[in-house]
Amino acid sequence: RDSFGHFRPSSMTTGRPLEVSIELHYNVIYAGSDHLRTIESAISHTAEAVDDEPAPHPWSDLSANERWRAYEIEAAGPVENAVDYVYRKIFASLNPTVRNLEPVAVFVLNPDKCRMDPARSSPKETGNWRDKSGISDKNPDALTPEELVQEECGYVYRYRYMDGEGASA
Repeated sequence: RDSFGHFRPSSMTTGRPLEVSIELHYNVIYAGSDHLRTIESAISHTAEAVDDEPAPHPWSDLSANERWRAYEIEAAGPVENAVDYVYRKIFASLNPTVRNLEPVAVFVLNPDKCRMDPARSSPKETGNWRDKSGISDKNPDALTPEELVQEECGYVYRYRYMDGEGASA
């Protein structure tokens, strides 16, 4: 269990301390690979192919005229349900009485794009710079441009939530 120190904000106009103080305590909980794969699977299965797009900016020099497969992911529905499932599994395993409480949680995910590739019908050869689990054994700064392209698996995806605008990856 960690915490930030005591914090008391000040007025932006006068600079005087406000009559409020903040103290934040937090726990870092590492989810298992099965939790991550649950979410990856939901993302992969909800991906809808859209028009191909130019290669992402860092790789545009490598593939100037090449178009990458593109997908849109709606985060509401199956993806949201997968995140909720993982949330409940993690907190229920910590304290079974927590069912009636809703702890605030921030999920930081780093899904594997090659495992999530909607076009993949079976596990692909990922190159000798990755180990058998698909994890790169090199620092990202040490990957060659060709290895970076391979790491991105030749596709891009963008997500939206309840038909709103989203981000790209």
